[in-house]
Formats: sequence, structure tokens, C-alpha cells
Amino acid sequence: MPMRPFLAGHAFDDDAVAAMGLAFDRACRAFELVDRENPVTKILAHKIIEAAQAGERDPDRLYEAVRRWATRREPLPDAGRPVKTA
Repeated sequence: MPMRPFLAGHAFDDDAVAAMGLAFDRACRAFELVDRENPVTKILAHKIIEAAQAGERDPDRLYEAVRRWATRREPLPDAGRPVKTA
């Protein structure tokens, strides 16, 4: 599933977009997501974008960040509000 539709309003270079796309595709397959409108799909994309905004560019590490987040069962952040970390 393409990552670009989720990048509206974000500026990344081509290498970052490619890395995010690989991570997103892998995450969608791992979570068996095929619908772009599924809220979980959107959350996974948002989490990958957050990791990339923090400077991560390795597709495996981007995927692992999403996987670790999902397995911790953290509460979902409100859209548009920064995520607080302890």
C-alpha cells in the first residue's frame, strides 16, 4: 500500500519516503491491513511518520518502531496533538 497519500503536509526527501514506504508496506502486511481508510492503517502511517520526523531513515528500524509501539498497546494519541513520553 503506498505511503505517499499519508504524507500530505509533510516534507521528506526521496530516500526518507522510500524507507517509510518499505516500512509501511511491511507493517500493513504484518497487521493484514488492505484498506487505506482503516483507522489502524492511518495510525501505523502516522507512527512511521513520527519516527521519520525524529530522524530515523532505516526501513527495518521504522518498521520495528511501529511493531514495538503496537505490541506495547499504548493508548492512541489524539490526532494533531503531540505524543508525550515519560
